[in-house]
Amino acid sequence: MSKRIVQVSVQEVAARVCEAREAQREWARRAPSERAAVTRAVRAAFLEAAEAIVEATSRETGKPRAEAWLGDFLPNVDLFSYWIKEAPRLQRPERVWLNPINF
Repeated sequence: MSKRIVQVSVQEVAARVCEAREAQREWARRAPSERAAVTRAVRAAFLEAAEAIVEATSRETGKPRAEAWLGDFLPNVDLFSYWIKEAPRLQRPERVWLNPINF
């Protein structure tokens, strides 16, 4: 599962930043329910790769496997679950009053 880190040129970094910005615009156009479906699929893939992720975390950080499970892997599973459940509510438009004296 480990990948090599590849050195790239400044121009390639700039191109990848542009690609990431476009990907964000596409993501923002998706409905919250669609985003939740994608996040569910990512969580499923994350869970499927659990052993490899924990092994890599343990090897790269020197943490015992139990610590990698409890301190790194499982909190991220919880975050996926949180965003799947809460993102539709959190992404609803909301009118916010700003005090004109403060802003």
